[in-house]
Amino acid sequence: MQTRIQRKLSQRMGLLAILAVGLAAVALAAVIPLPNGANLEVTIGTPAQDEEFKVPVGATDIDVDTSGTASIGQGTPDVGLIVVVDVSFSTTLDCDGTRNILQCERDAVNNLLTDPNIGSVAEVGIAVFGEGGAAADMTPAGGDDPSTTSIADAQTVVGSIVVGGVNQFAVKGVGDGATNYSAGLAAATTIAGAQATGTKLVIFLSDGLSNTGGGSFAANLAALQGLVDTIFPFAIGSGASCTGGSDGDLADMGDCEEVDPDELENLIPDLLSTTLESVEAEADGNPLIVTTNPPVPADGPVSVDWSATAFGLVPDDHQICATATGSDSTGSDSVQECVDIHLLQLTASPEAVVNELNFDNEHTVMAEIVGGSGPVRNIDFLVGGQNAGTAMPPNASIPTAPNAPVQFFYMVPQVCDSLGVDTITVSTTIAGTECSIELGKEWIDTVPPEVSCDPSVNPHGNEPQAPGQGQNEDGFYQLNSEDPVLFCEVTLMVTDGDGFVFPGPFVPGDVIKYTQADGAPQQQKKMGSGNGQAGQVRWHLKGHGDLTVTATDTSGNSAFASCLVPPPPQ
Repeated sequence: MQTRIQRKLSQRMGLLAILAVGLAAVALAAVIPLPNGANLEVTIGTPAQDEEFKVPVGATDIDVDTSGTASIGQGTPDVGLIVVVDVSFSTTLDCDGTRNILQCERDAVNNLLTDPNIGSVAEVGIAVFGEGGAAADMTPAGGDDPSTTSIADAQTVVGSIVVGGVNQFAVKGVGDGATNYSAGLAAATTIAGAQATGTKLVIFLSDGLSNTGGGSFAANLAALQGLVDTIFPFAIGSGASCTGGSDGDLADMGDCEEVDPDELENLIPDLLSTTLESVEAEADGNPLIVTTNPPVPADGPVSVDWSATAFGLVPDDHQICATATGSDSTGSDSVQECVDIHLLQLTASPEAVVNELNFDNEHTVMAEIVGGSGPVRNIDFLVGGQNAGTAMPPNASIPTAPNAPVQFFYMVPQVCDSLGVDTITVSTTIAGTECSIELGKEWIDTVPPEVSCDPSVNPHGNEPQAPGQGQNEDGFYQLNSEDPVLFCEVTLMVTDGDGFVFPGPFVPGDVIKYTQADGAPQQQKKMGSGNGQAGQVRWHLKGHGDLTVTATDTSGNSAFASCLVPPPPQ
């Protein structure tokens, strides 16, 4: 009896399919023969070998469905069946009150030939023995063919078996006056040599003990055992026994069974019977819950569909395996098929970052396809948003394999128009579909503009000074301001010591005259008539205390300067 084993067939009956490159998936199958020659097979239809799965951005894991088929007693027939029938005179004895032993032998063989499990049998040969032995001619064509692929022809031969020989498709007499096991073995050897099947089974039927041919028994048995896988000997009725013959015993051939003649027709078909005991699946060695349709155990020949779900698979390489266990009359065996799959996920960073453009106009993005193994592909980078048209470079496509990070570096002009938010789109292809991540990069300005209130000349070209105080006695000032790095637009606001806001408008470069008149109302008016030098001064302002000029850039950053005039504390 063969012990249960679990193995992975090295020669796979299927083609590998890689979804990432667009090939159609083909089921992978593993198949082994059971001791009786019936095929035990398991397939994995999904997922395909080396199939990629995308783990969505931000997810920690995904579920992967798997399915396939398992079968027993199906597939390409590859069993050579040889039936050796005792046709000695004792087979004329009663079997069950209505038939003799020979008729019970014939009916048992015919039951075998019509059993559903006969689908595993590719060739059939019939041998008879009495005093001598012979391999029956199994085909109606000319010549002497010891084996046939036709069940109908085999049934014809079985129906023609008579005491002392066989009459189809050629008449062959073997005599009925003795029981010669050795001659039966020799006839079976002739058939086995003609069969080209992977598994060869012999059913040896006798209703008596051997009483001749012993001189060649051992050699003939060894010759047959060298060509076949299993011999099933049956001792039929009270006149037979597994041991006690003078010229060889049935027990020498194999696991002998002593049966009543009328039980034979139900026992022989059991030699080809099979059961699909179970279908199991696992992911990375962890068992999955499997559903089969129809349910198992199931008597063969049968094929079932199976399915399972592997829950919570993280980005990595994983192995999914399916195992089918089947049994025949001699024992059980298991066959396993496995596929490797790759779970991949796109990552990118930094997700959102703020950068002071006055000091740094460069940005770097890191990206990686993390998880399992896989072929090289591109990670694409595209700058959008504020600097879509000015980023250098505006995009890139960088080839990389999984788990090999890459970086994208770009610069923006160090000007006011670059302020704002860039959107960097990082994308790649996983499992035949595109996946992408959007990152943010905000360029800000926190540096206030430069501002000054610079003493200026009066319309006559003089810059009067208060005696001993270094003051601009006449109050002529030029309002100056600029954003020295980004050249952002600057707006000016002029206020006096009481916080009064002069309506202006004021722009950098304006020349004003300011008169401190603490007891008079604040006032703004045009300077001069427009004739001569007075027109160069834009406004004449009267206010309380010293003047303050506040400059504000487009980002809202502000700075101020004072315009000092007499009297003290200028």
